[in-house]
Amino acid sequence: DNYEKLAPEEQRLNLAQKIYQQCLCDEYLFVPSLSVCRFCCNQVKRETFGYFYLLAWVVTHVRTEQTDRFHVRTEQTDRYHVRTEQTDRYHVRSEQTDRYHVRSEQTDRYHVRSEQTDRYHVRTEQTDRYHVRTEQTDRYHVRTEQTDRYHVRTEQVRTEQTSDCSHIVKNFCQVAIGGETTKKAESRLPDHLIDREKVNEVEDKLLGESPRYIYSEIASTVRDYLSGEPFSSYLESKYFTRQLQWKQLEKKPIGKHTFRHYRVLGKGGFGEVCATQSRASGKMYAEKKLNKKRIKKKKGEMMALNEKELLEKVNSIFVVSLAYAYETKENLCMVLTLMNGGDLKFHIHSMGAFTEDRARFYTAEILCGIQHLHQCNIVYRDLKPENILLDDAGHVRISDLGLAIHVPDRQVVKGRVGTVGYMAPEVIKNERYSYSVDWWGLGCIIFEMIEGQAPFRSRKERVKREEVEKRILDGKYTFSDKFSDDSKDIVRQFLELTPATRLGVKGDKWTTAKQHKFFDKIDWIFLEAGSATPEFVPDPHAVYAKDVLDIEQFSTVKGIVLDEADEEFYRKFATGSVAIPWQDEIIEVGVFKEINVYYENDELVSPKEENSKKSLLDKIPLFRKKKTTPPNSNSES
Repeated sequence: DNYEKLAPEEQRLNLAQKIYQQCLCDEYLFVPSLSVCRFCCNQVKRETFGYFYLLAWVVTHVRTEQTDRFHVRTEQTDRYHVRTEQTDRYHVRSEQTDRYHVRSEQTDRYHVRSEQTDRYHVRTEQTDRYHVRTEQTDRYHVRTEQTDRYHVRTEQVRTEQTSDCSHIVKNFCQVAIGGETTKKAESRLPDHLIDREKVNEVEDKLLGESPRYIYSEIASTVRDYLSGEPFSSYLESKYFTRQLQWKQLEKKPIGKHTFRHYRVLGKGGFGEVCATQSRASGKMYAEKKLNKKRIKKKKGEMMALNEKELLEKVNSIFVVSLAYAYETKENLCMVLTLMNGGDLKFHIHSMGAFTEDRARFYTAEILCGIQHLHQCNIVYRDLKPENILLDDAGHVRISDLGLAIHVPDRQVVKGRVGTVGYMAPEVIKNERYSYSVDWWGLGCIIFEMIEGQAPFRSRKERVKREEVEKRILDGKYTFSDKFSDDSKDIVRQFLELTPATRLGVKGDKWTTAKQHKFFDKIDWIFLEAGSATPEFVPDPHAVYAKDVLDIEQFSTVKGIVLDEADEEFYRKFATGSVAIPWQDEIIEVGVFKEINVYYENDELVSPKEENSKKSLLDKIPLFRKKKTTPPNSNSES
């Protein structure tokens, strides 16, 4: 206010301009504000306090402008630094991008090389398969040629034998009716003559309706003849002595000390299964121990005896065979074929579904096992993956005949037995049935091998038994993409609800089943001879069984007392060694030559090859030389 009063507007402007110019001089540009004010006051020769306000305003605006310029420069500098930083970042990113592209290019090259390597391995594998198939084809042709030669030779031998037999029969009949009495005919006389009446009777039967036993009377005549002089000569020969020696060795008493016992492989309803070894030959077996008290408690005597008797009847490479049956103080023991490869259930659950070729191979061998059982008039009734075992080479066998039953010709049985999910509709409806139930079970196994789960119940599915049986009776099951047309068709035919139209029952039974397109790749001659190559071979170092600690232990059976009636049953069960498996064991382990000795001219004849080790003959009391004496011809034994 004072400044405006003392200085008019025009004077103020001039004064301000002069002061502004003085303030912009180099000498006083950056001097403190008080000095500037004093200088300006001297210049304008004013001592009025109002000039200080003007000076302060000018200095403030000058400094403000300088500050603004400084801030502008600072802002430009900041922008420069920002741009520089952005440029650096850009260069860093560019470098990273270049490295990324380099790595991408290297990765692409790696993938290209990997793809080329994979193609190389695929081609190598295809080449190996081609060579394997070529080798198999060559072997097949060689075997086929050998088979053809064998058939040609067989036909030639049969032709020669037929010619000789015709000649002998012609002369025989002439002699029998008195038609030829020359010395030449007498030189060709057979050892025994059959009446002409019996020959005519056979001719009449052949021309008429053929009865069941056409040659019964002639067979009786031949039997009567053989029981005379030929049999007397046989009793005096060395062959009869050898047969007695073999039978005595075969019928040696069997007990727990006959074997060495190893780890437990599993358990069943009446006991456990463990690995065992014959001390005499060293052959390994699986021993099934049935606890006596547990059998009596569950009333399973007939079931155990039935399984043992049925196992004695079968003799097939596709069914587990019984080698020995004996008893101990606590158990009834069955020594069976050892199958180290585990069961199909174990492989399906651990490895998943099988390839169709592998499933086809197992199906073909199971079919051969079912065929053998049916030929022995045995209905298995419990066909499931758990009862199909693999051996060391990868072949399968049917095991556990606990629910099997012997069915006479053209008869049927009745009973709801089996495993839930695998029982045939006729079993569920408690109808009478025969061999048809086994073919239903085979269809379930084929489905489970290819799909990885049973047809009527998924794995780990919690469902009531009634629901599963309803699905079976309704025939509710679905195929996935894993099935081919042939596999679908054979499963449908095996799972036919009507037994009469089921594959294996209709037509020529198992022959019709073998002719299905699903088995076009199977050579049944090689397969039935055990010469087919399995699709999978178990690892010899692996254990295809539960850990010993995972197998539950049986609790002690209390309150059961064994009496004399039980002892009678045990004596029926413990029959010792079974003839054919025992003979196979002796031949397989290579001790046949050592024990195959006989008496000739009152002296013991042994093999010419000497063994540096202690001979098995010295281990068996029957063949110890210091105790052997020639057999007495007058002896009745």
